[in-house]
Amino acid sequence: MTHYPARREQERYNPISMLLAPFPYRALLQETFVVARARIPTLIGTCPLTDLTWINDRALDAWERQWVPQLPAGKEWSDWDWRGVAASRSPKLRRRFDVAVWSDDHLCGLAYGVPSLRRQNLTIRALQGSPVANHPLRGKILAIVHELAAMYGTALGCQELRFSKPLPGMIPYYEGLGFKLARPQKGVIHCARPL
Repeated sequence: MTHYPARREQERYNPISMLLAPFPYRALLQETFVVARARIPTLIGTCPLTDLTWINDRALDAWERQWVPQLPAGKEWSDWDWRGVAASRSPKLRRRFDVAVWSDDHLCGLAYGVPSLRRQNLTIRALQGSPVANHPLRGKILAIVHELAAMYGTALGCQELRFSKPLPGMIPYYEGLGFKLARPQKGVIHCARPL
């Protein structure tokens, strides 16, 4: 049976409290990181996962130092502005899900997403693994982010987990985790599965 952090009754949908008190969401995300650190090795086997943090100055510095020189020019996924994501002060993003995945001093993955206004779904808008060819968690970032996002979304009371605008080559990996590709007439192509 999967253990997820319990949904907190005092955090029910209230637009005023979400604007004035963003810190409960950070505490909930931090609690998710603590539970996940113990749980993830049992799901994906022995791995050198050493830390999970939100996207902070340390992560952004490592991104610029370790990743940016390795990113190939002209690829759809190579020009994502992680500093811009971290600097956003939008009230909607106060509830955001963001994670930096570490193995010692190696930044191995970054992801961010947001729950819908009424928390019906948690949508991961960007997920990126390190472009460094031999990083210690190669091939495990999607599984780690999937588990973390499922835990956080469940704790928020979301009904569905989505990965927005999946790269075509990644769709089989999402499907392997139980996601279905959705091509709505209006809106963005995404992979989704119930929580």
